[in-house]
Amino acid sequence: MAITAVISGMIACNQTLTILLTNQLGSGLYSDKETLALDLEDTAVVIAPLIPWSIAGAVPLAAISAPHAAVITSFYLLLLPICRILTSMCRKQRGTAPGVSDRGK
Repeated sequence: MAITAVISGMIACNQTLTILLTNQLGSGLYSDKETLALDLEDTAVVIAPLIPWSIAGAVPLAAISAPHAAVITSFYLLLLPICRILTSMCRKQRGTAPGVSDRGK
């Protein structure tokens, strides 16, 4: 889901399109809609502002006249997807991953 969000965010340059594309491409992997929504929020929603040429990243930086390098300092946006990926990997190893179907394997 995170890789799809990064690629679609780089192409779409818009947070809304990133969410829609990631949902369309990844929704078949989930049997539980709540898990899908959490993964979308933890990837597509917070990854879009990390892309400097995306509207979600460029407009706030331009509004405060910050350089594009300021994206590196957005620790929450960086840590949230990383924590979600690590949590998902741990759950998958224990066999307790809720809502993810076996079709993606």
